[in-house]
Amino acid sequence: MDFSDMEKVVYGGNVEEDEELLAELLALQQEEEAKQRRSAPPMPARAAPPPPPKIKGGVPLGVDPALLASALADDVDVDESALENDPDLLAELSGLIGSSDVETPATPARVSQPSVAVDTALIGRLRGLLSVYEKMLAASTKEGNDVKQRRHQRTVDRLKELISKAERGETIDESEIPPAPPSFSTPANDAPSPAPTAAAPRPPPIPQRRSSSGLGPGSSAEPPPPIPQRTSSSSLPPKSPERSTESKKDQILAVLKRRRDLYVSNGKAAVAAMDKTAAKHYVETAKMFDQVGRTWYGVLMNYEKYSLIDHLVVPLNIN
Repeated sequence: MDFSDMEKVVYGGNVEEDEELLAELLALQQEEEAKQRRSAPPMPARAAPPPPPKIKGGVPLGVDPALLASALADDVDVDESALENDPDLLAELSGLIGSSDVETPATPARVSQPSVAVDTALIGRLRGLLSVYEKMLAASTKEGNDVKQRRHQRTVDRLKELISKAERGETIDESEIPPAPPSFSTPANDAPSPAPTAAAPRPPPIPQRRSSSGLGPGSSAEPPPPIPQRTSSSSLPPKSPERSTESKKDQILAVLKRRRDLYVSNGKAAVAAMDKTAAKHYVETAKMFDQVGRTWYGVLMNYEKYSLIDHLVVPLNIN
């Protein structure tokens, strides 16, 4: 079986003579061209595309003839500038690169011109010379001395030129400055005034002490309060021995109870930490305190001879 027989079996006739198939291929071609015209910028008019070439021979098995015809009929003569400016193509390329939008080239930052330092002291000196020479020019003009007038006029013009150069920040050589007259002195206003320093805070005034002798008979100042008298220990009533004994007994019992409570709290902490040995030790020691409180109550009255507090060590709080 050759390709023509296979074509007849699959498509039921000759593909080249199928008018419906050719019309469908032509419609697909026109649709693709319309898409390209919408996406691409306007291009100069060109000649109409040639008609789709006819497929010679049989179509291989497994190939769609419509797709094959549209691929063959595709216009490969595409303007490169249209491809470069195609937004769909640019978006697809940017997605492949990993960027959502096309990166624009960074514009170089404008370098600001450095500010020119102006010598204010030199400008003040030149202005002082200018004012002096202007006064000398007026005096020579009034006298009618043409030689001095021309010399002073040249000096005034030279000083004006130097002031303009100094204000622009240009360097001025000391030899370019005209010599100052003997009576010239730098005016105080042109010199830069020092910055005012903040005044140091003054301490508060010390209050005056008033002596008791300085008060007059008619003074309304209140007299100082009387000094309280100290009571001697001999004037206090003696403490009874029974009260002192009771207070000592209460202090010892309070110490025993406080130390027992510490051992109990340490035992609870050891139980929470799953340390059975330490918990057993703390519980037994706490029971010893209870036994001391019940059995040796009478011994505590004579604690100077035998004190159990010295034998029971203060536990370390492990909480």
